[in-house]
Amino acid sequence: HGILHSFPTRRSSDLTFAPDVVLFVLHEEGTRASALDSLARVIEPLRADSTVIAVALHHGRTPGPADDPARSAAIERVLTRLRPGVLFPAIDDPIPSVLPSNTPSLSWWRVLLRTTRSVRDRVRPATRIGVALSRLDARDSAIYAMAMAPGMPVAIVGAAIYPSYSGLPGVDARLRTLDRWHAAAVDSAPATATQWLLNVGGLPHAHGDASQLAAMRHALSWGSRRPWVTAVILGEPADYTGWLGIRAANGRVRMAWPILSASAAAMREVRGQRVTSSPE
Repeated sequence: HGILHSFPTRRSSDLTFAPDVVLFVLHEEGTRASALDSLARVIEPLRADSTVIAVALHHGRTPGPADDPARSAAIERVLTRLRPGVLFPAIDDPIPSVLPSNTPSLSWWRVLLRTTRSVRDRVRPATRIGVALSRLDARDSAIYAMAMAPGMPVAIVGAAIYPSYSGLPGVDARLRTLDRWHAAAVDSAPATATQWLLNVGGLPHAHGDASQLAAMRHALSWGSRRPWVTAVILGEPADYTGWLGIRAANGRVRMAWPILSASAAAMREVRGQRVTSSPE
């Protein structure tokens, strides 16, 4: 299905994020023309409100060839029907599965980016291309360095920030990793891409609501102190495909939502800008 996640809404204006960026993650079936046309109608009011529309394509457990004609056709449909400001041509789950999977390699990403740029330049040059990383391991380190190198068609590098199953130290470990990668990229050559914290969340079922909030707050605080981090995507919004949501499967809104909403309003008043936040 084309998975459209939405944040829970409240009538009170102080519980509204007014996001600058909304990210939609589409699975394979969601790139069909009929699904995209339905999603386009949902997106249009956001676009009219000057919200940046970002779209990511879930690459699945067996991604297949990066230059698969079906994949190129799906990218073209997304670009022409949704007209996103940012396109992530491949994205994995924020918490990688423990089950074996065909993890895309560095060479796979090179081909994908070349193919995506070719389609983008032909049908919608205004769309920026992004790279999404979720494991932050040695393979992702190589992809990060490649994406940040001069001459690459990558405008944004995004990373998922979640705790490990042992708790919040996993958030610190991931953020320290990004610091090292960014420093190395800047030392080797002028960076050509900005960075997003592409999916920031917690594990409320394992650690509780307070731990989920603490993980999000820590990542937000870290990102706000680094000018090269230009957006933070808060997620996952609900327990649709996992137990990571800001809203539980029974509809209960977890404590992160009202607290972070109030914090976002305060930051807008103090800093004169909005906190970028959105669901998958």
